[in-house]
Amino acid sequence: MNKPHPWAAIAMKRSSKIAAIAVGSYLLAAVAIAVVGLNDHTADTADLIVVPGSAVAADGTPGAPLQARLDAAVKLYRAERAPEIYVSASMDQAGHDTVTIMADYLLEQDIPAAAIVRDPHGTDTAATAAHAAQYLQQQQRQRAMLATQFYHVARLRLALARHNIRVTGNLHAHYFERHDLYALLREVPAYLFYFVSQ
Repeated sequence: MNKPHPWAAIAMKRSSKIAAIAVGSYLLAAVAIAVVGLNDHTADTADLIVVPGSAVAADGTPGAPLQARLDAAVKLYRAERAPEIYVSASMDQAGHDTVTIMADYLLEQDIPAAAIVRDPHGTDTAATAAHAAQYLQQQQRQRAMLATQFYHVARLRLALARHNIRVTGNLHAHYFERHDLYALLREVPAYLFYFVSQ
């Protein structure tokens, strides 16, 4: 049997090192995103609590992750962290009006209708950030707090900062499922894309 050329062995070792560094960097980035999202900041006040949409259950009620986001927003509102809650989403594939479902849930929690701001065009994080920023700027305000899943906090903060909105705090949704691990790993390239393109 022919022995591999020395240069081939060196190349394989270098490739293995590069792969190990890439995987390690990816995992470190995921940990950093998780730490940012799990580190709640609720001491300061803001002008608006931003709640991005998530999946709606088949019966037309908020899915568990979405309900947890809304519950976090309710907690911030009741603590007088901000005077309004901004719900942002769009129609889902099943035809559910997600923003109306979100607003109805808040009303059931005794949040005043006047304190709920609806954005029915929040198709993704970028759209939610842009529309929330526009609303704040129209009101000559610029401070927001976030209520969303822990893995989503860092990217939403970045998206709002790109519109000159100061994020003064966040409260992550207290609901965890196995899908969160996949979502966290997916956030690494998503955050990088926002960082270089927005």
